[in-house]
Amino acid sequence: MKYQCCWTDNDPESWTEIDAYDRELAAIKYVEQLCERDSECYSSFRGGELVLVKVVGGKSQAFEVTLEMIPSFTARPRL
Repeated sequence: MKYQCCWTDNDPESWTEIDAYDRELAAIKYVEQLCERDSECYSSFRGGELVLVKVVGGKSQAFEVTLEMIPSFTARPRL
């Protein structure tokens, strides 16, 4: 399904179209795209930011999107 998303602190009138199964996933995909384009966005979402999501012509719903840092480790034998 196609949703429209915007980051309220960025520009509440600037909507981006996102394909997703539901509104929550649309909010996450939208923020992932923002962060891919501008790595400084990562720090903005550490404490949570509001993202508005709506169906075209519908009422928007706010989601708080928070960056969750999940550490991942690798081990290699030392020669």
